[in-house]
Amino acid sequence: MIDKILNGLAVPLTTLIGPDSFGYNPNFEPWSYDPEKAKALLAEAGYPNGVDVTLDVDNPFKEQAEAVAAMLTRVGIRTKVQLWERTALIHLWKDPSKHDCTMLFRSWGDGTLDPVGIFVPVLKTKDRGNFSGYSNAEVDRLLTATDTEPDQTKRSEYYQKAQAIIREEAPLLFLWLPQDVYGASRRLVDWQPSPRGIVKSHRTALAD
Repeated sequence: MIDKILNGLAVPLTTLIGPDSFGYNPNFEPWSYDPEKAKALLAEAGYPNGVDVTLDVDNPFKEQAEAVAAMLTRVGIRTKVQLWERTALIHLWKDPSKHDCTMLFRSWGDGTLDPVGIFVPVLKTKDRGNFSGYSNAEVDRLLTATDTEPDQTKRSEYYQKAQAIIREEAPLLFLWLPQDVYGASRRLVDWQPSPRGIVKSHRTALAD
């Protein structure tokens, strides 16, 4: 995926946050792609003939989602890609108790490199970005403890413990961390890349 779809401009993720983030747990390897084991697990779960799912995605990630769908289909998880406008997709998925959707392809970044901006909203019970509906009392306890812990060593330990639980329970599949590449004219002034990957050009100009 990284080599062929992303032109090598990404690194595999082993957990929710990237290697440069505070509190990163380095004790995991990327999940391997093992089609035969996947087929065996499907059969063990009662789906020897496979299963049909729909992968919801917003338009900018169409090509990536289609590549993921092809890989899933090869192992018996027959995947149809459904394209959405971003706002409509978020509205559809924001309350897991009110829809019967099966799979979501989503990107979530945080330019501060602190897990509070991504770990808490995505995986804390009923938080604003928890589209999977995941809920674990121990994860909630650890994430809440980081809010008021002044000792940064302990705070990092809380995040690492939470990552270990997430890795074991796998409510999400972590794919890759993209590397942004920019090309700009030498005439461009008052512009710098954003750590959030958002292109902000309202203060930029072209010099004479």
